[in-house]
Amino acid sequence: MLAGLLCGSAYLIFAVSVATAAASVARNTLGTVGVTLGALLALPVLGMITPLHTWLPSTLVTAPTALLAGSAPGDYLPALATALISIPLLLAAATFQLGRRDV
Repeated sequence: MLAGLLCGSAYLIFAVSVATAAASVARNTLGTVGVTLGALLALPVLGMITPLHTWLPSTLVTAPTALLAGSAPGDYLPALATALISIPLLLAAATFQLGRRDV
C-alpha cells in the first residue's frame, strides 16, 4: 500500500512539474492548459510502444490499484526513476525560463 502511495504521489508531483514548465513557456492560461494536457496525454500514447511503456511516468497512474491487486513493486521502478529524475529537471527549466521572462 505504501508503494502505491509513493507511485501515485510521484505521478502527481510529475504532473505539477509539467504544468509548471508549461506555464513558463506559454503566455496565457489557455496556452498553459493546452501544453500541459498535450504533454500529459502524449505520454500514454507513447506508452503504446511496449519498450517505452515501463519507463514512462504515465505508467504510475495505474500503480496504486495494480499493487493492491498483487503486482510486484519492482515493475514500477523504471517509471518511478524516470519521474523522480525529470521532476527536478522540469522545475529547473521552468525556473530558468521564468527568470528570463519580463513582467
